[in-house]
Amino acid sequence: MSQTNPIKKLSRPGRLQWQLVRAYTLSLTLLVAILELLLFAVIFLPTASYLRDPELIVREVLEGADAAALLLDADPPRLAELTAELQAATGEIVIDPQPPGLGLMFYIQGPPWAQIAVADQHGRVLACSPAETWQVGEPLAEQLPAAEAGLVEQAAGGDAAWQSDQLPPQGLRTVIAAPVETADNRQLGVLYVQHEVPFDWWAALHLLWSYLAPPLFGTLLLALAVGLFVGWIGARGIVRRFRAITRAAEHWRSGEFQERIPPLGRDELGQVALQLNDMAGQLDGLLTRQREYAAATERSKLARDLHDTVKQQVFATALELATVQAKQPTMPEEARVHLARAAEMVQQVQTGLSAIVAALRTGADQPAQDLPALLRATLTPWSRQTGIAATLSCEPLPLIPWEQALPLVRILQGTLANTARHSGATEVRVELRWLAGRLELSIADNGRGFVVTPELLANGGLAMLNERAASLLGGRFTVQARPGQGTLVVVCCQIEEA
Repeated sequence: MSQTNPIKKLSRPGRLQWQLVRAYTLSLTLLVAILELLLFAVIFLPTASYLRDPELIVREVLEGADAAALLLDADPPRLAELTAELQAATGEIVIDPQPPGLGLMFYIQGPPWAQIAVADQHGRVLACSPAETWQVGEPLAEQLPAAEAGLVEQAAGGDAAWQSDQLPPQGLRTVIAAPVETADNRQLGVLYVQHEVPFDWWAALHLLWSYLAPPLFGTLLLALAVGLFVGWIGARGIVRRFRAITRAAEHWRSGEFQERIPPLGRDELGQVALQLNDMAGQLDGLLTRQREYAAATERSKLARDLHDTVKQQVFATALELATVQAKQPTMPEEARVHLARAAEMVQQVQTGLSAIVAALRTGADQPAQDLPALLRATLTPWSRQTGIAATLSCEPLPLIPWEQALPLVRILQGTLANTARHSGATEVRVELRWLAGRLELSIADNGRGFVVTPELLANGGLAMLNERAASLLGGRFTVQARPGQGTLVVVCCQIEEA
């Protein structure tokens, strides 16, 4: 059964970023919408209160009476302008721009809400709007109900008067009569206004909404565009930091706990990254200790096996050779020489096995080694046994750790074995160079040489030598050979001083 990768699902590009952009845009748009509704309420409620407040209407009529006095006090009276002002106030005509006349405005749209008349000091109508409401030149009081005619008579006496009645369902009808006087209180006439507001909350709301909807929707569209842009910019930085965590998690999922999340700031996300890095470090240390414990257990088991089998067999072989040497004192000289060499080789094998077993048991606890002495201890017996001349030249070297010296010794032993078996050489030169923590071991012979091929380097003894070199820090293994021109093996690595 195949298993999906949950990390790849979480890291689909753009998903988180668009979620953040949508959240930011919706939040900003909702905030702007709430502010616009509050603004709408602030505008609508005072307007509704004004339309239903008779005192505000009376105040406006009194101001209009003062403006009408200026037109009537002219010589001759400016009746045409006065009529135009009344018609503009009731919406019969539209003057654009509105002249600074009476200053009255009793309509918004639709049918007039007011009927206005101006009478002279004798009570006759001079101008009115709408035009068909009253007869110009006739007494105004005679064209009104008795109660309202009394208001006109009171205004003619110099006192403003008004009355207000409710209109169903929530409307208001206000009648105002205001004296038209000059600045020195000279009576010029009367301004009479019938103001009716058949008020309907829903109708007023719809009317006000028709005026405010376009700018409100425009503001919402602007907020939407700004929210998308600012949200995209802000979310991109957050998503970039999450992707850094995702990349590190992918490495950890593959067992690469050395990977770390780069610094992501000092906010909560940065603290999470620090905690994840600390967790990865603890896991890396735990796995390292587990590997070290497993390696130590395996080395201990291998050491016991070597000690109980191979080493005992080599020891038995050495005893047999010693017995043969003791019981055959009259054997030919050549046989005694070969027997002595065999005993020496067995002794070397015993020494090597003892060193290997000790290294396996103690691991990195072996003392630092003198590498030239180890190489010389390998090279001298080999030269005596094979009859091939061998020289070692080296520069002064510091002591190096055992786990780094042992692979180099094994590489020399493997190379010398190949030389003895295949090269037909008569001379081997070993050189050891040390430069600023980097060591170079070269082994050259004057044998028959061979053709170096990738297949040859990937199999057999050369492959094992290459593997040993690769186990060293910065290890590099090269072979140079040509038929009839000998062979050169070079190993380079970095060595830490013990």
